Amino acid sequence: MRARVNHEEAVRRLEESRRLTLARIGQVNDKVLSRAHPFFPSNNGPVMRAWPSSVLGKQLLVRRKDSVVVVTDGLSDPWDPELHPNAPKWTFGFELALEVPLGSLSDVSDEAIRGSWIPTTLWAATDWVAAEKVDIKGRLLKFDCATHAIPRVGGLEKLVGANGFIGGLLGVPYAGDQLCSQLVLAPEPNNPKDAIWLLPLKLLTADEYDWAVGVQDGARAKALAEAFLRDSQRTLSWLDRPSILPKLGVAAK
Repeated sequence: MRARVNHEEAVRRLEESRRLTLARIGQVNDKVLSRAHPFFPSNNGPVMRAWPSSVLGKQLLVRRKDSVVVVTDGLSDPWDPELHPNAPKWTFGFELALEVPLGSLSDVSDEAIRGSWIPTTLWAATDWVAAEKVDIKGRLLKFDCATHAIPRVGGLEKLVGANGFIGGLLGVPYAGDQLCSQLVLAPEPNNPKDAIWLLPLKLLTADEYDWAVGVQDGARAKALAEAFLRDSQRTLSWLDRPSILPKLGVAAK
């Protein structure tokens, strides 16, 4: 029972710390985004993709002057042994964020954003990570950036690459001139020397994604990340964003 209390207290403190940091970035909506059920179809029947300390998972909506940010709220939690009896010793150490310019949306109300492609895409991008316990942060610490395959999302068909997935790019920070110098969102409770990142997810156009994964050494993904690092739109994502490939001397499709 004591272990359970300690776990719940650690989660509560992390939630408070994350929201305090997000409040310095923009206006955090009081209503948490969640889902009706945690079950997903598979070839072997319904499966549950539980987050570290939540069956359903959570997201937060943060408003900025010219954009809206949807942020996961709980990926960086410690593992709940009741949900994950064989959890790894590490924790994810980040929360994923998808930032969209308000000018690209036809309806910017809270209700419209909640029902839009933005949180749906973030669910799709994170559920596989949580289920397969993929050490994204470990990869970024080693390689500075990484592409991320996102399952298909309705309305985003134009972003689907040749491999059948939507492409995302991780590693471009909100500020600074170095890849992977991410904004610290909260302390890491199991390792005070480490930190939990606010990690932007940059949606790629179909041709950017196909080009990036066309080689296996990660050089093209890094070239894309460095180009976005210099670009005025940086970490922003929207459905009609033009490809950045021409700026790299690559013909866009």
